[in-house]
Amino acid sequence: MSSSLSFVYAATGAFLGIYGIASVRRAVVARRWAVVTGAIIESRLKGGYTGNTFRWDAVVRYRYEMGGKEYEAERISYGNLAILGWQRIAERVHAKYPLGKKVSVHVCPTDPSLAVLEAGPSTFLYSYIVIGAGLLAIGLHGMLSTL
Repeated sequence: MSSSLSFVYAATGAFLGIYGIASVRRAVVARRWAVVTGAIIESRLKGGYTGNTFRWDAVVRYRYEMGGKEYEAERISYGNLAILGWQRIAERVHAKYPLGKKVSVHVCPTDPSLAVLEAGPSTFLYSYIVIGAGLLAIGLHGMLSTL
């Protein structure tokens, strides 16, 4: 493997690993946030092209109150599989959060505009760390073998 390709593997792996660790940390911290009752104010499926790829998204917005002030947010969780843009996943998210449903909202105590419906890391979120470590190892091995 060329040294430039090895560097690309290592850099990509490092980026994914750092992103994964930071996301898991945010998801774990969100478990300790205040929990308030909110309501789903928009829930729909949206399909469209991103470049040459057709992707599906579940658009879910919810409203909640914290400290006497109303807020709206869209984040369901950190590391949700919905980022993949698969229709089946978008449909599941949409079905789980129908319009008007009452939901528990985890709200950041220092910035009430930050909220999630599902606190804690998903299994999928750990894949960033695992894949990142693998790519980093491949890249470092390639760089060290050229010395």
